[in-house]
Amino acid sequence: MNRPLVRLAPLILATLTAISPPAQSQEANQKKPAAPPAKKESRTVTDAVPLIPRKVLFDNPDRTSPSLSPDGKHLSWLAPVDGVLNVWVSPTDDLEKAKPVTHDTKRGIRDFFWAYTGKHVLYLQDKGGDENWRVYSVDLASGQEKDLTPLEGVAAQVQEVSKKFPTEILVALNNRDPQFHDVHRVNVETGKMSLVQQHPGAFEGGMITGFVTDDDYKIRFATRMNPDGSITVLQPDREKGWK
Repeated sequence: MNRPLVRLAPLILATLTAISPPAQSQEANQKKPAAPPAKKESRTVTDAVPLIPRKVLFDNPDRTSPSLSPDGKHLSWLAPVDGVLNVWVSPTDDLEKAKPVTHDTKRGIRDFFWAYTGKHVLYLQDKGGDENWRVYSVDLASGQEKDLTPLEGVAAQVQEVSKKFPTEILVALNNRDPQFHDVHRVNVETGKMSLVQQHPGAFEGGMITGFVTDDDYKIRFATRMNPDGSITVLQPDREKGWK
């Protein structure tokens, strides 16, 4: 026997065994791995409940802000005309006769109220979002609209409405100085305007921020913003102007 071959036999056998795995191992390698279990279908709230249409959330309301006339004969509200909010008026006892009394075609009307005449609807509107609000009057009998504050670059604020003066309202205007609103008396039928109170600006180190008026259209108080952030209530004083 060739002694070198005998000595190499165990080494050759071990090498062949390492190169060729057992039949059982080969069969195991040939098996495909099991597929992962199927994931359960996940469902969200939106799958079960339909979304609210954006139109419902952001579109104009069908009707809003109902208001009864001072004599109780008419009802008014805001509703769209060709997609733009306008003021509608109807007899209280026959809502089917409702019709729009304003004719805004751009921004829509958001703020309106009755004059104590019971025959005029008043509303505020600006131009193109400039916030220079004007006060308009609508005569329900004739349908005529009148600009009560026809001043360019001026912001009007309704100060007071009183049943004691049905044809007049108080309006604050910054036509004299853009920083300060003077109080005026305005006729809702003719637009005639007269000054009631000029804004004093600053008083004793603080800025006057506004006025409190009563049903007699008299100035009862003013409010002053102080440098430390506090507010002082002032009363008209014939000697010093305010106290």
